[in-house]
Amino acid sequence: MNITEKLTNTHELVLIGRDDAVGYHGIIAIHNTALGPAVGGTRFWNYDSEEEALTDALRLSRGMTYKSALAGLPLGGGKSIIIGNHSAHNRTALLRFDRESVFGERAIDLDMELPVGVLSRNEHASAEKTARSTQGPWARSRTLV
Repeated sequence: MNITEKLTNTHELVLIGRDDAVGYHGIIAIHNTALGPAVGGTRFWNYDSEEEALTDALRLSRGMTYKSALAGLPLGGGKSIIIGNHSAHNRTALLRFDRESVFGERAIDLDMELPVGVLSRNEHASAEKTARSTQGPWARSRTLV
């Protein structure tokens, strides 16, 4: 697994991960955790380029910050993007890899959402089983996505 941090002046943390052996290519963007841990979801989509996926991750994570603040929740905003064919036969494995490998190394976790790159209910339940607790020894600051 190769994880690269991309520095921006708008986000607290942006990571780009690749693992060619698994076929994984993804982005994690944490916009703001001033009000609390970042929340967001995973978008699994076949972007035309990494730059297009990055733009989407930055935009969506910022949107999650604003949604949380407008709702009066003590939460920030973040987003995970898996770049690839969302109808791929191994999508459940890629979602699990996204959570266990990428999030595990950087102590980040996501709440799954279904609107883009729709998963079947069984795949959604399977992916949720890999979710991590906010109380584990791996917790990084207040940052959870």
